[in-house]
Amino acid sequence: MMTEEKNRDNKKQTVMIILCWLAYTMVYFGRYGYNANINPIIGEYGVTKAEAGLVPSFFFFAYGIGQVVHGLLCRHYNKRIVVSAVLVLSAAINLAVFFGIPFEYIKFLWLINGFIQSVLWPTILLTLSENLDKAHLKTAVLIMGTTTCAGTLLVYGASAVLVHFEVYKIIFAAGAGIMVLTAAAWFFGLDRVKTERGVEEDGKTLSSPDGTENVGKKKLTFSLFIAVAVLAVFAILANLIKDGTQTWVPTILKETYGLPDSLSILLTLLLPVLGIFGALLAVAINRFVKDFVLLSSVLFAATAAFTALIIIFLGLPYWALVTLCFGVISLLMHSVNNVITSIAPLYLRDKINTGLLAGLLNGFCYVGSTVSSYGLGALSSGDSWNAVFDLFLYCTLGAVVIGVGYFVFTKVKNGKNR
Repeated sequence: MMTEEKNRDNKKQTVMIILCWLAYTMVYFGRYGYNANINPIIGEYGVTKAEAGLVPSFFFFAYGIGQVVHGLLCRHYNKRIVVSAVLVLSAAINLAVFFGIPFEYIKFLWLINGFIQSVLWPTILLTLSENLDKAHLKTAVLIMGTTTCAGTLLVYGASAVLVHFEVYKIIFAAGAGIMVLTAAAWFFGLDRVKTERGVEEDGKTLSSPDGTENVGKKKLTFSLFIAVAVLAVFAILANLIKDGTQTWVPTILKETYGLPDSLSILLTLLLPVLGIFGALLAVAINRFVKDFVLLSSVLFAATAAFTALIIIFLGLPYWALVTLCFGVISLLMHSVNNVITSIAPLYLRDKINTGLLAGLLNGFCYVGSTVSSYGLGALSSGDSWNAVFDLFLYCTLGAVVIGVGYFVFTKVKNGKNR
């Protein structure tokens, strides 16, 4: 009987992970349909790159603020109703774009869309934290780490096909339908798979995956505060590069190498394909580098090297090499993003509320994302992208310097405590 009950509990936790993955992956149809089609949108509406980039910047701005707000409040939400409502409302906003709302209003719709969608990440991570035991938590880190990449891949893949047939706006209608179906799956499925085993097990707060076990929540120590502050800075830098690359690579390939829109978008699929392995890379390195700040610093150092290669070869007839470098940078930045938004909040659940930490750090991620869309489009100054990649190099080297400073700080502090 015990074995049967355990199997039933394991099945519930597995389905819970799948349901959370589905909800956060499918919402990307309501988020990146615009980004993936920024080139045909510029052509159809006759707007500049800076004007077109303002739309996702409005989204990222609202999303970043919303992450902090919902991180603070998500523990009070009815998760079944709120997540379903978010998916339906985002679907309605995308339908408005499909039916041809004037361009000047799209940025305001995307502002609302950003705040609405910002509910999801802290709420979903808190749901996982409350319902998974230690073993399934490790699985959740890997699976949820693929949501951004998988969602982006699906949106950009579908967009490449639709752009080729010159019917790109269908992505907004298709995305709306997908999100409504996902909302129904969440609404009718969530209560059936709740276990609430992540809150307490045998009378104790569950341990983190590193094996440490604590009774009750610990107060935020000074060392943990410094680590979270550094991760917040890293979140800005990583997402400036990650989302800037994802948004503008199709335009870069078109302007620099004369590739058609459909082929540029298709080649850009390399970025989320490689990014899917970001979670695996982060978890693999975390086996040897337990500190989240140092782990991220190593990944930033590697990104600096590949950014330097792009600076050297951009404009030369080596578009395949440049595209590959974009792919590796995407992999590394997705890996950093996974450390910040998934691994740290879930693994530190015995020290700080998962939803709060996830919302706070993800909010800083979208500070970088906000700058990436409008700022990088404006910085490109017409057809020149050199200044953008110089900025990327400065950001990655700056992150390495911060990481070294943090390493020295921890060594000195630990030495004083002995």
